[in-house]
Amino acid sequence: MPDAERHSPTGPEPDLGGLGATRALRGTLTGVFFFVAPGSLVTGLLYYFGWVRDTELFAHLGLHPSLVSFSTQDYVLDSISSMYWTLAIGLLLALAALSVHAAIVSWADAPPGWQGTTGGDRRHRVRVLRRIVAGLGALAVVALAFGVVGFNRRTRFFSLASPLGVTFAIVFLGYAVHLYHRFLHRAEGMRPAPELKAVRLLSASLVTILLFLSLFLAVEHYARIRGIDLAVKVQNNPQALPSVTLYSAKRIELQPPVTETRLNDDNGTFGFKYTGLRLLFRSEHKYFLRLSDAPSYLNIVISEGPDVRLEFEGG
Repeated sequence: MPDAERHSPTGPEPDLGGLGATRALRGTLTGVFFFVAPGSLVTGLLYYFGWVRDTELFAHLGLHPSLVSFSTQDYVLDSISSMYWTLAIGLLLALAALSVHAAIVSWADAPPGWQGTTGGDRRHRVRVLRRIVAGLGALAVVALAFGVVGFNRRTRFFSLASPLGVTFAIVFLGYAVHLYHRFLHRAEGMRPAPELKAVRLLSASLVTILLFLSLFLAVEHYARIRGIDLAVKVQNNPQALPSVTLYSAKRIELQPPVTETRLNDDNGTFGFKYTGLRLLFRSEHKYFLRLSDAPSYLNIVISEGPDVRLEFEGG
């Protein structure tokens, strides 16, 4: 084999190219799906993110999660708002990254004479690739440092940016290693030992798992932020909730600003009427109500039964 071909970034050995990473990703996903059915995995993730969002919502509204018991369907539906934008943005970033990767590979693998390139351009391409790898490594260190430093900062920005920093660090470092092994390893005249191929596949699988875990953490943090945002909206704008008129056979003794009206119909089922309430949600035959007029942390829980009737009007 000619020297130029052996030491250039365009020599043979397809096993060192992108097929290795693809094979590792496919093997990792196959291993996960062997133990967990894809449908069960997706449902479990949606359930968890919905539960995280609602638990944060309950906590900031002054409700202990043990008081509320939503169904699996409720949590899955509630998770859609947390998953939609994260999936959309994630897919757009993945498409952009694939476009950049395709451009880099096409440029680095271009044969001599392609669009005016010459054999001397190979050395130039190797130098550029080294700079790209070094730059990606530096970005990975910065992103990881940012993620670690900001992890314990309890602010809205750092709560989401910290896990994303770790995610980008894994992506930058993994891609830098991929570019090095695909192009620069051969360009420096080194021949990989056979056992290194297995090590690379294992490393790619481990990087894939770390990437999934970091993305999981980022989506979880975003679900928490969504729950807090919803709680703030409820507290600051209770008028957006459905209005409730409560009828009760017995006096419930709700305090102002709830308005109590005694009904004078002796033959009626209900003797008291209460207004100034808003419906928060219903769970396990219980209605969770809020005050209508002003921001408040007060929650009123009314159990369903023949002695009460509730009428609702749109907020």
